[in-house]
Amino acid sequence: DSYTKVLAGFKNLKSLYLFDNPGFSDASVEPLTKLEFIEGLDYSGTGVSGKSLKYFVRYKKLWALQLTRLKLDDESIADLAKCRLLRILGMARSGLTDKSAQSFSKLSGLPSLANLNLAGNELGDSVVEVLSKYPSLSTLDLSETKVSARGLAKLVGLSSLKALHLYGCRLSPAEIESFRKARPDVRVTEQPVPVSSDY
Repeated sequence: DSYTKVLAGFKNLKSLYLFDNPGFSDASVEPLTKLEFIEGLDYSGTGVSGKSLKYFVRYKKLWALQLTRLKLDDESIADLAKCRLLRILGMARSGLTDKSAQSFSKLSGLPSLANLNLAGNELGDSVVEVLSKYPSLSTLDLSETKVSARGLAKLVGLSSLKALHLYGCRLSPAEIESFRKARPDVRVTEQPVPVSSDY
């Protein structure tokens, strides 16, 4: 559309916040990849779907990507493994399930991914076990997911982890306290974390 063409004209743009603009659809994604200096993108709450994730690899400087409340699918997120500079990735409430474990295993090759938000997805222990192998993950939001005590135990060995959000999970106080005792260096939060577009 005309608005997309206007945005594509700002060649030196480094950050693009399209938060809660449902008018931005899959058709708008590819034209905006001409913005070669983009470092941060927020497509949260837009009309973009998983089939457009393959285009994000064209952003050679991209290190922060927010995809909250998009209609993603378990297979397409593997395309993000090609975005080698990603440090921040938000995919909260995006329809992901435990079937995405194989795709998440491909994302484990992202060397700098430090902050991952998966809140509100139908994810369980299969995905959490994969996440426990992410080399640089320091902040992980699993609020309102299906992680159990078994999955939580897998995260004990994730040495890079510094902050873990568990609001609304089906975990008992004793199970959370057990994790705290095993990893006293990790800040565990059981309160809601506000959604933010800040990079």
